Amino acid sequence: EVSSPDTSVSVFCWQVNTYGQGKPSTYLGVFDINRWYHAQMPDSLRAGEFLHNCPYFALWSLDAVVSMTSPHYILDIVVHERSLSRGVPPSYPPPEQFFNPNTYNFDATCLLNSGIVHITCTGFQKETLQFLKKSGPSLSETIPDGYNRCLVAGLLSPRLADVQPSILSQ
Repeated sequence: EVSSPDTSVSVFCWQVNTYGQGKPSTYLGVFDINRWYHAQMPDSLRAGEFLHNCPYFALWSLDAVVSMTSPHYILDIVVHERSLSRGVPPSYPPPEQFFNPNTYNFDATCLLNSGIVHITCTGFQKETLQFLKKSGPSLSETIPDGYNRCLVAGLLSPRLADVQPSILSQ
């Protein structure tokens, strides 16, 4: 558990075996109890909410790490508390999405049965900015997707939510 004046988060890791698939999927989740209270302590996701925009829980797949380290397997994961950080808010006051756990960036160490591997998990805002940077030359083709990602990541004002992305590519 990582605690600070603004947040109290818990980190969970688990594996899921899906029937018919050879390898289990591995996930790391960050639960922010203060954001859960702020959301009025729901017992499940509300209609229209999905894990990618959940205000109190964020999920990272570690399947790439598992593939990279195969045949060795993950025994434990430690998130380095001091690395847990958010990006720079795009405006003041920051939009509500800025406080969601999916904005966290952090480093972790995975203990394998054969050693250790260090990983960095990036938040949705940083991923979105990297996506836009990579899309540079072909941005006109990816404007609708990029626009929607920016809205979800809190990088654009919610007042722009009614603007249709197709208008932006004209």
